Amino acid sequence: MNSDPNIKMIRLNVGGTRYDLSLDTLSRSGNSLLKTMILSNVNAGKPYDPVFIDRSGRLFEYVLEYMRTGKIYLRPTENSAAVKNELEFYGFFAPSFLFVENKKDYAEAITVTHILLRCLTAGVMVNSVLVVLAALDVCVGLGKLRVSLDLFSIRA
Repeated sequence: MNSDPNIKMIRLNVGGTRYDLSLDTLSRSGNSLLKTMILSNVNAGKPYDPVFIDRSGRLFEYVLEYMRTGKIYLRPTENSAAVKNELEFYGFFAPSFLFVENKKDYAEAITVTHILLRCLTAGVMVNSVLVVLAALDVCVGLGKLRVSLDLFSIRA
């Protein structure tokens, strides 16, 4: 990934907040914009200079946690839309059901996700799955279940 085998960490300056990122974590970020930004700095012959990113340093904590664990743990005061927007800016797809605020919501979201994935992998007809999705959409609209359906956009 880089030409200097001595480089193990990348230094970032995100909105004035300093972060150190391991190359291992960066390698798990796929073809994200963040990876492109960092590698362009390394390839420009500045591997030890901090990469400046003019974004929210506070919200970048969530991006880094998502890169490390694939999970997002929101503080009660955090705006989930702002965090999701930040993840999307850096090129990460984070389904809304990852943004849960308590264990009960998380358990419900995982259960519904598991059921839908089993339907899809079992070869259930697309129309049947769409009926299930429509029913879930009603539940979400009524506030009975918090789960995003954006992960399950199906094209016939």
